[in-house]
Amino acid sequence: MAGIGVRLNKLFEKRSMAAAVVGIGYSTAVTITPMVVVIACVVLMQKVLGFSTLTYVDKEIFLCSMLYIFIFGLLTTSVFSSVISKFIADVIFEERYEDIMPCYYMGLALNMVLAGGAGAAFCIRALIVGRVSPSVIFAAFMGYMALVFVFYTMTYLSVCKTYEKIMLFYLVGMVAAFLLSLLFRFIIGMSIETSMLLAVASGLIITGSLALAVLRQYFKMCSKNYCRIFGHLRKYWKLIVANTAYTLGLYVHNFVFWKSELGISVENTFIYAETYDLASCIAMFTNISASVILLANIEMHFNQSYKEYSEAVIGGRYADIEKTKNRMFGRLVSEIMSIARIQFIISTVLYLVFSILLPRFGFNGLVMTIYPVMAAAYFVVFIMYAAFIFLYYFDDLTGAMRTGIIFCVVTFIGSLVSMQFQRIWYGMGIFAGAVAGWTYSYFRLRWVEKNIDVHIFCRGDILKRKRSKRPSGISYRKNA
Repeated sequence: MAGIGVRLNKLFEKRSMAAAVVGIGYSTAVTITPMVVVIACVVLMQKVLGFSTLTYVDKEIFLCSMLYIFIFGLLTTSVFSSVISKFIADVIFEERYEDIMPCYYMGLALNMVLAGGAGAAFCIRALIVGRVSPSVIFAAFMGYMALVFVFYTMTYLSVCKTYEKIMLFYLVGMVAAFLLSLLFRFIIGMSIETSMLLAVASGLIITGSLALAVLRQYFKMCSKNYCRIFGHLRKYWKLIVANTAYTLGLYVHNFVFWKSELGISVENTFIYAETYDLASCIAMFTNISASVILLANIEMHFNQSYKEYSEAVIGGRYADIEKTKNRMFGRLVSEIMSIARIQFIISTVLYLVFSILLPRFGFNGLVMTIYPVMAAAYFVVFIMYAAFIFLYYFDDLTGAMRTGIIFCVVTFIGSLVSMQFQRIWYGMGIFAGAVAGWTYSYFRLRWVEKNIDVHIFCRGDILKRKRSKRPSGISYRKNA
C-alpha cells in the first residue's frame, strides 16, 4: 500500500480544502470501488433482464449463488493471501524479481485446487440432492472460480502500486459483464439467472486476465523456481492461521444463524438467513469507512515513524533508537485513537441516516431490530482489525494468530449463546468476539512495545539452519 501513501501525501501536503476532499475521495475509491462496481452491475442487470419476473425459487437460487460465490471465494483466497504478501515483500527486498511469477503460478494452482475441490463437492450435492439446473450450477461454479482467480491475482498486482489500474480493470470487467448478459439473454436465449451468473463470471475472468497481463508486463523474467513458495508456507504457517481465522470470524456468526429459526433452505442445497444477513451487511457498510481511515493514517503517518525507527536500528545511536521507538509507539496509539474517534462520528451519523431512510425502502421489522447491536459490533471489528494490522507490522505472527483465533472462536460460541436471547441481541456474538479480539491485540501490542528490543536484537542464528544428521559431539581428539 505504499503507493497509496505516496499519492495521499502529495494530495494532502497542499493543505487546502480541495486537496483534502480529493485525498479522501481517492482513498475511498481505492478501497471500495471494486465492491461498488460489482454491486451496481448486478443491480443494473436485474433491472434490464427482468429479474423481477422470475419465480420465487429462481430468485432465491440466484441470490444464494451470488452470496456463496463472494463469501466462500474470499474464505478460500484468505488461506494463501497473507503468506503470498509476505513472500513478495521478501523477494522484493532480496531483489530476486524473477521468483515472483513462479510463485504466482504455483500459488494459483494450490488456490484453485483448494477452491475447486470445495466448490465441486457443493455443486455435486446441488445437482443430486437439490436438483438445481445444471446450467445455473455451472455458471455459479465458474463465477466462484473466477472470483478466486481475481482475488489471488490482485494480491500480486497491488505490489506494483497500480491502484488506478485495479479500479479500471474492475470497471472494464463489469461493463463487459453487463453487455454479455444482454448477449446471453436476448440473442442466445439463456435463462435470466443463468445469463446473469455467466456474465458475472465472464466479467471477473476479464478483470483477472487484465490484471495478469499487467503483472507479466512488470515481471517478465521467470526463474522457474516453483517450489520456493512451499518454504514460506511451512515457515509462516501462523500467517495462514491468522488470516484464515480472522476472515472466518467475519462470517462464522452468519453460518450459525443460517441453522437457526431465521434460516431459509432453498432446494435442500442453499441455506441462508435473509434478515440476519441483511442486518450484518448494512452494519458493515455503516463502518466500512474505518478501513479507508486506517489505510490513510498508516500510509501517511505511521509508516514514516516506522521507517525512522528502522533506520535508527540499522545505523543510529542508542539514544536515537529509544527516541524513534517511543515516537513510533506514540504514533501507533494516536492512530488507533484517531480511527476510533473519526469512525465513531461517521458510524453515529450513518446509523441515524439508515434508521430513518431504510424503513422507507422496505428494510424494517427484524432487520432493523438486529441492526443496532450489529452496527456496534462491526465498529469494534474494524478497530480490532487496526490492531491486527499493527501486529503484522511488528512481525508478531503469534500475536496475530491468537487474535484471529480468539475472534473466531468467541464469535462462534457467542453466536450460539446469543441465538437463545431476544432477537435484538442476536448480534452480541460477533460483538463479544470483536471485544475479545481487540482486548487481546491491545495488550499484545503493549507486550510488543516492552519486548521490541529483544525481538529486534536477539533473533537470528550464528550458523545457517539446515536439515541433516546431527554432527559429532567431539570437538577435539588428541592423537596417540
